[in-house]
Amino acid sequence: MIGAVQFVRRALLPAACLGVALMQAGDARAQAVKPVWASNTFESSEHCDPQTKLLGGDYLNRGYGVYSANRKFHLIMQDDGNLVLYRVPAQALWSTGTAGQAIKHAIMQADGNLVLYDYAGQPKWSSNTQGHRGAFLVVQCDGNLVIYAPT
Repeated sequence: MIGAVQFVRRALLPAACLGVALMQAGDARAQAVKPVWASNTFESSEHCDPQTKLLGGDYLNRGYGVYSANRKFHLIMQDDGNLVLYRVPAQALWSTGTAGQAIKHAIMQADGNLVLYDYAGQPKWSSNTQGHRGAFLVVQCDGNLVIYAPT
């Protein structure tokens, strides 16, 4: 199911609601954030709101993914075990390099670490960004995949 969103412990979002806004500077709930990891696949200076993000505890099972708000970029946990960022329709920009492994899902952990786990619960790839409680993963409209953490 390319493009479907599957968040566990959070509500499923209809396709029209895939983008989740990052707080604007004037918003009372706004918080300062800093990037702690990036795929470095920046393709343009295009910015848009809302931006799609995975919060701590959200995960993608095999066959599920999320789009950037402008739907030009797609992050998918593929059935072959590889987490891949694509420029739509099918240009791979970045991947975890885990194709062929028995990966169950990718999870954005509450500690700020993005981790791919196998069916035995063993980590097979990680962003090594633990220690950033409140961090979230964003599929940006410029083609960059970024983990942001509160400052």
